Amino acid sequence: MKEKSNLWKIYFWLSCALIISGIIITFITDPQSFTLLDIIDILIGIVAFVGFYGFVYSKRIYIESIWKHVFFFSLTWEISYSIIYLNFFQETTIQNTKNLIALIITYAYAAPMFFALYIYGFSSSHLWDKH
Repeated sequence: MKEKSNLWKIYFWLSCALIISGIIITFITDPQSFTLLDIIDILIGIVAFVGFYGFVYSKRIYIESIWKHVFFFSLTWEISYSIIYLNFFQETTIQNTKNLIALIITYAYAAPMFFALYIYGFSSSHLWDKH
């Protein structure tokens, strides 16, 4: 089985560091800003990241079909969460514009992870075949 590029591993660990530090910094500086939606988002992100880890390190985690569902669910959740956040938690147009720019950057950064989840669930039969 072909080993994944080191770029995938760098991206994986950099993403872990950014996400964990972002959660910690937000929790330390403004713990009241966490909502139930944020907690659900974190939990869904953890599940997606487990699949991302499986892709990056070519590890079979649970069963193939679950990762197909995780891909669609996490992508749908991410889009829905963003729409809800932008529409209900922002008070000014300027703040919305800043958040929209941040959202575009975030989606551009997260796109490879969603691509990896897709490949992991739909195109990694070599990994899921029983040996």
